[in-house]
Amino acid sequence: MNNALQALAARLVARLDIHPHSVDTALKYTVDEWRARASHPVIARSGLTLTQCLNTATRTSNFRATASWRALTLDGRDADARLLWANYLQREASAARRALQAVPHTAVLGNPEALRRIGRQLGLEGDRTDQLTLHIVATLRIGYPFRPASLRQLTLAELLAEIPADELVGMLQDAASRPVSEINAPGHPSPDQ
Repeated sequence: MNNALQALAARLVARLDIHPHSVDTALKYTVDEWRARASHPVIARSGLTLTQCLNTATRTSNFRATASWRALTLDGRDADARLLWANYLQREASAARRALQAVPHTAVLGNPEALRRIGRQLGLEGDRTDQLTLHIVATLRIGYPFRPASLRQLTLAELLAEIPADELVGMLQDAASRPVSEINAPGHPSPDQ
């Protein structure tokens, strides 16, 4: 176990009073999940090695929240796990809203009216388009630390501003086709809370 994982394990044991075996098991499952995610084409194109990807992942709020949720669940503290995950989703929703507000209005993602027009073309109501847009931004925020070297100088808002309308249409269609239960599952961001 690397230093970041050891520090996280110690924090979970001390701060949340979780049994060390539950923490170790949760961290193992979470590392395995991120190891599988590292083979996703988007992350694979980043140029990060598996070790770099895992080291980066352990520093993300998604990794910490997922590991904490798992550890609490394994420790038999389902109510605490649900509360922790709900709080994480609220923080992610706030961060996604701030990121979206930082996108210039000249970009598709920075223009609420353009987004709603796209949503209407897909048969989505305005509120649903807004929710799915926040979900997309939250998902992209999770992937931001894994961006390719050629994009590492860009801020998240700059990357979001570069998303063309046709890609956004595909992202909205994909998000709209997923069941809400999948979007809200631990390990997957959902700012519609």
